[in-house]
Amino acid sequence: MSVRVVLPRALAEYADGCRDVTIDVAPGAPLSEVLHELAAAYPALGRRIVDETGAVRRFVNVYVGTDECRLLEGMATPVPEGAVVSVIGSIAGGAAGHGGGEVAWSLQESPGRRSRRGCDR
Repeated sequence: MSVRVVLPRALAEYADGCRDVTIDVAPGAPLSEVLHELAAAYPALGRRIVDETGAVRRFVNVYVGTDECRLLEGMATPVPEGAVVSVIGSIAGGAAGHGGGEVAWSLQESPGRRSRRGCDR
């Protein structure tokens, strides 16, 4: 089956500029397989999402549909047919008096243009 992986603009440069990537995996594959195939296609991207132990990096959130994988079954979370996997990097911190906290990279679709490869940039 094909799984759509949506990336923030900050990580798109590691996927040949694509913010929307399609990965082929077996039906019902776990998230770990989707991320493994993503890393096989784009090694520099994979290293920014998953650490050396195979876990999602601390300041990266990966959603299967609308649910964050850490709140489900982690890397064993099954990815159903038609689900979208979203990678959202977060930045912690902030100046005192400015709210601090976590700011997520935007995944909003840009009007963008279609490239020759057919990915959304």
